Amino acid sequence: MKKLSKLILIIFSLIGFSSFIRFDSTERIRNMPRTLAEKIQLLDDDGASLVLMRLDGTIFFYNMVYGLDPVEVQIPYKPSIPHLAKEFLTDSHFLFFLQKSPLPEGLMLINLEGDQHFISSPLANYTLQTGFPSPLGDRFYWVYDVSPVPISLSDPCDEKSDCTGYVYEVLSSDLSGGDIQSIIRIETGVKNYGLQLIFDGWNLQKNAFRINASFSLPSALYLPEHGLTYEIYPLSGEMVTKGSLFQGLLLSPDGKWSANAYWENRSIFEIQERIKNEFRNPELIFGEGTLVDQLHFSPSGSSLAWIALNWDSSQYLIEEIALQVMDMNCGDVRSLLLSLPETDQFGIFNLPYIMKWINEKYLVVNTENGSHIFNLQTMNWDTRWDTVLHGEDDYLILGILAEPFKFS
Repeated sequence: MKKLSKLILIIFSLIGFSSFIRFDSTERIRNMPRTLAEKIQLLDDDGASLVLMRLDGTIFFYNMVYGLDPVEVQIPYKPSIPHLAKEFLTDSHFLFFLQKSPLPEGLMLINLEGDQHFISSPLANYTLQTGFPSPLGDRFYWVYDVSPVPISLSDPCDEKSDCTGYVYEVLSSDLSGGDIQSIIRIETGVKNYGLQLIFDGWNLQKNAFRINASFSLPSALYLPEHGLTYEIYPLSGEMVTKGSLFQGLLLSPDGKWSANAYWENRSIFEIQERIKNEFRNPELIFGEGTLVDQLHFSPSGSSLAWIALNWDSSQYLIEEIALQVMDMNCGDVRSLLLSLPETDQFGIFNLPYIMKWINEKYLVVNTENGSHIFNLQTMNWDTRWDTVLHGEDDYLILGILAEPFKFS
């Protein structure tokens, strides 16, 4: 941390810091100095490396002294690279992502040295929903759709008397894909087509993981709502169900807070302190027309970030966008207005979205033009980071790797 603080102090003394509330990346990038950009990296731990993905899909690891050779990763083409980036996850050991048909099904792992290790799906006869490592990186968890009656749009499950709805099986394996152990079976009772499961991280104690179940309906344009949350304790096989499938729920890593945002005839945004059962209702920045999306707690749960949209329902237009961050200790909310992004060929906004927190101070916001690093202490963009990420190539930040890991 001392190294980071000293580095940022030197940078700011050299180039100054322009405070502004409306973000104009084109103008700022054109006027920024480029000196020392290759050496400026945001790291809290010696030896840690950022995981970057260029917009052509190539993966890079980059640390404070040198850039590693790019890692060629075979990924299926999708129209939105920033959206695809959400499928790549990192923990302290390696980058991992779920590989599905037409490629062999399983998990691909990449460590700091760029070594790749593929783990085949332990169950070949069921549909793999998601997979993720344990906090120590010594085991992997797999979630499969084992519904006895397939659910599809062309053959609705709720019209069949023998349909029990979506059923999922949670298993674990070692790094070879062997030593398979059954953890728990989840019977959702949901018979509607389109239910999705998303790995939502481990709790702060690292003894339980969370799986989010939601329908693939957008809460703003194309981003899924947070839905019903299953908190699963793998050692005991215990499962705690929280939230509502349709209204959404996000739990803080420490389990102290929950938050959801949705709209019916008006916008609803609620934050609950779960122990005292006290509610916070932040003022909507754009009034009742505000749509709140992309709720993300910081790694410790001390801050909550979200994107707020000023939505004109009569014309189906987004008029304003803001990034907001709440301090969970005191309830203060800080806001930064963002310029409206350009529309794509179909007239739809390529909305910025919150990728992940790097630590309690820095938040990554990805756009179609690359990543932007938001500094919560200054409540503004870290301009030197933009210099690094917006040179000849645009990059998206996938996460950070801090611990070397050898595949044995």
